[in-house]
Amino acid sequence: MEMLVWGIFYLVSAPIIFSPTIIYLWAIPRVVRYAAGFSPVAAGGILTAYVAVPCALWGVSYVSAKNAQDAYQAQIDALPKVAISELEPELPILTKERVVIAERDPDPSGCPPPPTLRQQRQQLQQMPARYLLLDPDSDIPLGKSGKATTAGEGPFQLSLVENGKSSLVAFHYVPFNPKPMFPPIYTLHGWFHLPNTINTTQVRANVVDFVRRATGRCIEY
Repeated sequence: MEMLVWGIFYLVSAPIIFSPTIIYLWAIPRVVRYAAGFSPVAAGGILTAYVAVPCALWGVSYVSAKNAQDAYQAQIDALPKVAISELEPELPILTKERVVIAERDPDPSGCPPPPTLRQQRQQLQQMPARYLLLDPDSDIPLGKSGKATTAGEGPFQLSLVENGKSSLVAFHYVPFNPKPMFPPIYTLHGWFHLPNTINTTQVRANVVDFVRRATGRCIEY
């Protein structure tokens, strides 16, 4: 019953949400007939403008979203971090719950998929003097800039903890700056973009990839 209600809702709301694009497409033959009353040069200019202006606005929106994402990434790259060369390969990787994360040998394509049967994770009673701390839901040192998080893209943080002092090793976070999808579709809420959703399996894979890129090691997460 619930699926039926949602189906009806989408059928009713879709024409309203996408009405700007529907009206634009509906007007194409009328614009063509209007342009036909002018000289070939003027008609070509009218039709070109009718197509080019929306495409230009779409392009500006796409570039703006990409530039915002690149600017934020540049700020993350500028954060002071511990050099990877200072990390011993045998340093244990722990979670905030004092659980040692199991590791797997990398293969040529990267990290192997997680096993069907996961290893029993070891919880420490006493923390070692030096270890790596993985926090897949950390605070954001740069702030969120008033934007939501891109699904599955952080904030992930890996820190070196030594005698109680924490130093940043790697940080990953992507604010949600949605790029408009192609072909351009305009809605009542702006340019249409893919939904900001992701499943748990992909989130786990992103965390594994984050640690691999930061340390070259493959964790079982």
